[in-house]
Amino acid sequence: MRERTISADEVRRTARLARLALEETEIERMALELGRVIAYVDRLRELELQPTEALPEVKDDLTGIVPDGPAEGRLRDDEPEECLERERVLAAAPASSAGQFVVPRVIDA
Repeated sequence: MRERTISADEVRRTARLARLALEETEIERMALELGRVIAYVDRLRELELQPTEALPEVKDDLTGIVPDGPAEGRLRDDEPEECLERERVLAAAPASSAGQFVVPRVIDA
């Protein structure tokens, strides 16, 4: 796969259009990565793809999902069942507190 060369100015312009704040130290790395992405897209464009026929609907397997579908199919009816015991579920969790799961913070407040 032949990489395309993307200039630092093209990266800056693309970043500005995408409203991305890139540090100067990131510009060169992004130029390489964008060049690889564009080269891959160019490679995909070279593929000779023929149109294919649409698949027929498989209503027998989609009971309750496809409007006006068959009354019977492979999917079971949605019936309420007993819940798992809270203590048992929390005992299997890596961390819990006050009856709830404790998870790592992913968003800084």
